[in-house]
Amino acid sequence: MENEILDDDRDFRKNSPDDYVEIINLKRAIGEEEKKVEHGKYALWFLMFITIIGAVYEISVYDEKALLLGIYIPIIVTYFVCAFLLKAKPQMSFIIVLSVYGLVQLIGMIGDPMLIVRGLLIKIIIVYYLAIAIGAAGKYEKSKSRLFDLGVD
Repeated sequence: MENEILDDDRDFRKNSPDDYVEIINLKRAIGEEEKKVEHGKYALWFLMFITIIGAVYEISVYDEKALLLGIYIPIIVTYFVCAFLLKAKPQMSFIIVLSVYGLVQLIGMIGDPMLIVRGLLIKIIIVYYLAIAIGAAGKYEKSKSRLFDLGVD
């Protein structure tokens, strides 16, 4: 009778003590994963900021409109779209950002092999936080799904 009232056809059951322990552990894990995703978000915003600064610098030095339109605008737009998709699909967004960043670095290294050495520490930090955020976003989504299965919203 009580299930007929609900719109989502979820079966509510009484949770056992083991379920409550699992719920508490899942909520702790979600809190930890949210922090890692937040750090990945900061790395994404930092990456966007650095890309915009680099675009402004290169456009002012080389005075090339094609450089801005062909390279920097698509990269910056991709980063912004991924930043706004973080709420809905965090893992996919971080994978796209890391892929685009890696591709840009690879293409840059083909043009100038010394690029790998310049800014190495910043590159390592950005890749580290984005990679950690990819794993954390996946665990976060699984934990949220499991909480939903246990009847916790």
